[in-house]
This record gives sequence, structure tokens and C-alpha cells, in this order.
Amino acid sequence: MTTASDCSAIVTGALGELMVSQQLTKRGWTVCVPMVGGNASHFDLVATKGELVHRIQVKASSRLCTNGAYVWGASKGSKAKRAKTAYSLTDFDFIILVFVTEPTIYLVMPVEKVSKIQTVKTKAGGKYWPFHERWDLLELGHDEPAGEC
Repeated sequence: MTTASDCSAIVTGALGELMVSQQLTKRGWTVCVPMVGGNASHFDLVATKGELVHRIQVKASSRLCTNGAYVWGASKGSKAKRAKTAYSLTDFDFIILVFVTEPTIYLVMPVEKVSKIQTVKTKAGGKYWPFHERWDLLELGHDEPAGEC
């Protein structure tokens, strides 16, 4: 049975994928959606630009903590089956976290940053903030932001 909460999560996820697709397209990337959806693959989009090809996992949220921290779930599996696990290094190349309400926030991170965690929580200036709007990392590969993290 699908609950209102499930529908809200599905809509937020779909919105996040569309928002990320728009940002990638605006930056000259060609964006493809895998034919098999759901949990069949651990990535939501494939982005190509020239010789570059990246499998991208999108996580969308509208959840803001009372202390002003932005929060995203960053794991795979079924919450209903209590089988959530951290992503592995082979699941995708980059994860793009998008906060879908105002102010819109994008964190662009290589898979290595989320391969051992299940939740990303950050504020402006926090641990993951160096990845804010780091679309350039897609063209650099998996390099870290210079002098940060």
C-alpha cells in the first residue's frame, strides 16, 4: 500500500532528478535516464560530455533541521524492509544532493564521500559544504576541492 508519505518522497525524488538534469544540461552535459528504473541500478542519470561519462545518483530533500542543517538520506535499499545500506564505490561515480525548496542547494560529490555513510547533514560552512555547487568536479573527475575537506 502506498502512503501519502511515500508519494511525497516519490515526488521529491522525481523533482530532484529533473532539477539536476536541468543544471547538467545548462552546463553542456547530455543527460540520459536508464531504461530500467527503481532499484535495478544504483544510479538515476547518466551524464556525458565529450569523452566523459558519469553515472549519477540523485538524492533530493526538503528536510531542514531546526538548527539550520540540510539533511539527505544517502543510502540504498528499502526503508520498509529495514534494509538500508551505504553505497559502495562501484554503485555510481557522483552523487548530487539537491535541496528542492528555497533556497535551492546542490552538493556535487564523488562516490567516495558517501560510500560509508547513510545520511548527509550539513550547514553552510559545514563538513560537506566544500561540495556546494561544485559542478566542475564532474569535469575534473574524483578530485577533492582544493585545500578543503
